[in-house]
Amino acid sequence: MIFGSTGCKFVGNFRSSVMSKLSLNSIVSSPSDDDDKKTNSRSSQDSLNGRTHALEIIQSPLRSAAFGSSYYSRLPLSPALVVRLVVRNAEGHAVDIHEELPFYVCHASLLSEDAESHVDVTQPTEDADSVPLRMLYGALVTTPYQARGEVVFPFTDLGVRVCGIYRLKISLFRLARPGSEISSSTASETLSTAITDTFEIVELCKYEAPAITNLSYELHAAGVPIQIPDNQQTI
Repeated sequence: MIFGSTGCKFVGNFRSSVMSKLSLNSIVSSPSDDDDKKTNSRSSQDSLNGRTHALEIIQSPLRSAAFGSSYYSRLPLSPALVVRLVVRNAEGHAVDIHEELPFYVCHASLLSEDAESHVDVTQPTEDADSVPLRMLYGALVTTPYQARGEVVFPFTDLGVRVCGIYRLKISLFRLARPGSEISSSTASETLSTAITDTFEIVELCKYEAPAITNLSYELHAAGVPIQIPDNQQTI
């Protein structure tokens, strides 16, 4: 991972005054199982102007502890998932989308180990009337940061309820804005997806936090809100 020399800029501040994370979660629905691919990334062509959006996993989580019913004391996936966005025009050249960044969001959903199915909810008992529980908890939608010349989407607060081996699927969406040429139907399209490597969720008593990565340190220093615990080694 090679960074440039500029700093980090969060581009979603003005949007947060218009809609909360909760409203973003209501706008971006979980993609269907039919969208899943066995490859770890997929890019699709923008129906508006022929541009190609590609999500790239530049840091995939390794493990965490199952939080069970302890929502507020859950441990996030570590290291934090970080996704990079690259946009190219029809000629294959990178496009500067700085002015459009506030309208991009990424949504995370939980997949099985083989990436064949979504496992975002679980049935707590065999009783058909039992209320399904969310498996993936935290900020499922995130907004972009510009960190040292690149556009990244960090997921820093995701936890999983039950032990097992999983993957995450990240989907990129672009919100419509008043007066733009982007219709509501185009805004609901999935522009790109990426799937992480597998990670493990273990019991809390068996959990050992992985070492902090150099990438996490670099992004943290650049202003991306990745938590860095004290007195941990790097990898």
